[in-house]
Amino acid sequence: MTADTADVVPFPTPPAVDLDDYPARVPDPDTVMSDEVAAQLVHALWALRRRIARKEATAAAALAAETARVNAWLEDQTGRSRVEADAIQARLEEWALDVRDASGGRRKSVSFPHGRVVTRESGGGWEVTDRSALLAWAKTYRPGLVETVESVSIAAARRVTSGLAVAVDEVVDAATGEVVPGLSVAPKLVKASVVVDGGQ
Repeated sequence: MTADTADVVPFPTPPAVDLDDYPARVPDPDTVMSDEVAAQLVHALWALRRRIARKEATAAAALAAETARVNAWLEDQTGRSRVEADAIQARLEEWALDVRDASGGRRKSVSFPHGRVVTRESGGGWEVTDRSALLAWAKTYRPGLVETVESVSIAAARRVTSGLAVAVDEVVDAATGEVVPGLSVAPKLVKASVVVDGGQ
């Protein structure tokens, strides 16, 4: 065994299996772990992931087909009614604006037995179109409107050249050895993950 393959656990090509029945072949959870048992578990995980992917793909295809069928039925049943409803609503909204204008803005809504036609006013204020021009003007004529925001660049502080360093469980200034307030050392975590062939 060469150095390049020292960590590769040899495992024979698995026989063809029925993926729907495969969960029954998973080794007992209480089995003492070894390279051979781990290889069996990786194989089991591979098969289970493939089974899940197949079922998900089947479900997605069935859902897409059923959704298309229902949408087609809905359009057939309501398409013409939607067009007519939109046209009626547009005509009523146009009429309501005419009524409001004719009344000098006093008649803003009209009530009927089955609903109301309402008009609402919005806008009329101001909005910013050029922040740079506004800032330059405010600095000269309305300095009280100008805000100065101070912050520490965390990205710059994380760079090796920042002069900050981790010393055991504290963050210090490498030049002075003083503890930097407001910072703490994040614990190191080691996690394991399993990558099965096929990207599942």
